[in-house]
Amino acid sequence: MPEISFLEIAIRDIEAARDWYYVQQPDLGEEFAAQVESAIKKIQSTPNAFPVKHGLLKLKLVKNFHLQYSTKLNPMI
Repeated sequence: MPEISFLEIAIRDIEAARDWYYVQQPDLGEEFAAQVESAIKKIQSTPNAFPVKHGLLKLKLVKNFHLQYSTKLNPMI
């Protein structure tokens, strides 16, 4: 599986979103974290399954939440 790395700003954004959902409802924060993890695993297992958003960036939506991942395509895959 390809390794996924995140910019520091993306990590802070994901953590802030998780914390915000947790304040709204603790189970919601946990569900958000689980959906983010699931999205990461899907990107790793099937990186070419997602639509191209712009140039070499592809898009992956996080199920049930208003969050999307953009990932850079590796032309060698």
